[in-house]
Amino acid sequence: MGKFFEVFDDVTKMKLDLFRLYIRNWLAVFMTHHTTECFCIFDYFCGPGRDSQGNPGSPLIFLAMLQ
Repeated sequence: MGKFFEVFDDVTKMKLDLFRLYIRNWLAVFMTHHTTECFCIFDYFCGPGRDSQGNPGSPLIFLAMLQ
């Protein structure tokens, strides 16, 4: 598979900043709600997860926040 992003542009960086804020604020709500067995997050524009400089995209940001 070819590279999806050479380097994240400013719009993508902004999207990832918003994603971080969203996940940081809502992940605890989802994880502590006892009636939630699972939840799904879809990012149809995430590409392979990193840009060519190794900056993480939304899938890797999400996984890092679970640790």
